[in-house]
Amino acid sequence: MNSQLDTSRPKDRTEEVEQQIAEYERLSAHYYDNATVYIKQEEYPKAGEALWGSINVYLKIISLIALHRPLSSRHGDIKQFVRALSNSVRDPELFRMYEKAEKLHANFYHNFLDKEEFDENFNSSVELLQKLYEFSRGFTREVR
Repeated sequence: MNSQLDTSRPKDRTEEVEQQIAEYERLSAHYYDNATVYIKQEEYPKAGEALWGSINVYLKIISLIALHRPLSSRHGDIKQFVRALSNSVRDPELFRMYEKAEKLHANFYHNFLDKEEFDENFNSSVELLQKLYEFSRGFTREVR
């Protein structure tokens, strides 16, 4: 991938794209809210899956803003996008955080994380979501 990441809101961005971004922001917040509810209910696999959903929706926002196109729903494509983003912003921790979020996703299906490991992965994934939010608010980099 060798695409220019331009997260400014250009004048030529269509109303349709703006509406899609707003809907994704609403959906990401909804999933995050669900994650916090599930944490309080000690339903950890559901909490992790809801957070995973919130992160993936935010990645769709970044793709729309930065690459001016939708992000594929395929896991491999998403992972490649995150690796490129991590390289672009020179933050290898970003990709490692994404891998921890992937563990939360797998845990939803297999419930293999103990509480300590779940907490570590969940907290890292919340930090990732915050970084994605900040990235979506403005930067210009090249994704390689």
